Amino acid sequence: MNTIELFKTDLWNGIWKQAKASWKPLIVPLITAGILLTLVFAGFASYIMSILPEDILSGFDPTDQEAVMAFVVRIAELLEQNAMAVGIASIVFGIVLSLITAWASRVCLQISQDVVEVGAANVGEIMSNSFDSLFKNVLVYSVLLAIVSGILSVAITPLQHISNGLHSVVNLIINILMLRLIIVNTAIVIGKMEIRDAISFSWENITFGRAIKIILIAIVAAILGGLATFLLIAILGLLGTVGGILAIPVMLFVSLFAAAIYYSGVTGAFYRYAEVEYSDSEDHHLIDEE
Repeated sequence: MNTIELFKTDLWNGIWKQAKASWKPLIVPLITAGILLTLVFAGFASYIMSILPEDILSGFDPTDQEAVMAFVVRIAELLEQNAMAVGIASIVFGIVLSLITAWASRVCLQISQDVVEVGAANVGEIMSNSFDSLFKNVLVYSVLLAIVSGILSVAITPLQHISNGLHSVVNLIINILMLRLIIVNTAIVIGKMEIRDAISFSWENITFGRAIKIILIAIVAAILGGLATFLLIAILGLLGTVGGILAIPVMLFVSLFAAAIYYSGVTGAFYRYAEVEYSDSEDHHLIDEE
């Protein structure tokens, strides 16, 4: 049974099969994106620190609760005094962040598609040809989603003054609604859809009930993954320095495979609901563009 048929008949086994087949081709773009994101975060943090007094940490005691609160208030005041500089830096940071994440999504989804439809992916070719119209559409959608998410986050902030519980419930509902758009980028890259069509496709197929299932599965996976990671780190910790060295590649592999599962999941969801032609072989499959 080929992967597309498996996505339609047995989604979870299809996702697992796809993750095992695609995690190796995803290594290069994911590590590249990770390095770029680290550099961007480091640059932003360095800039923020540069506009703060050099003695900002002098005498700071993280174990003293009153000192911590006073420190936080002082940081907030300093950032407010430099609001223009911080605002411009934040905008630049957000733009660069969007560029990197959109590029990573564009490349990884193309790799996932090629693994499904061809059985292999030419990573170098995909990366070199990634700055195309599909990347532009993914970037535009990512920026729009970030803007909408930011507006909603600000809009529900006053609810915290009424009830933290009410704020949490509303925030959960918003997250569930946002999850209904989880395969928009997949529809753009794999389905070659325009942004509006991709949004409609995701909203129609990732129903409210399916979005809730995704959240529940993500929570369970996060708990199990966290416990497994904790036990693994604890075991490696018993090995001392050697364990610390081994922990780096182990955690890197876990992170890469988790990313492969994510991309396999959104890929599988797309193929499950899209009109796709497939045969019993692993030959190339065409997406119905009608």
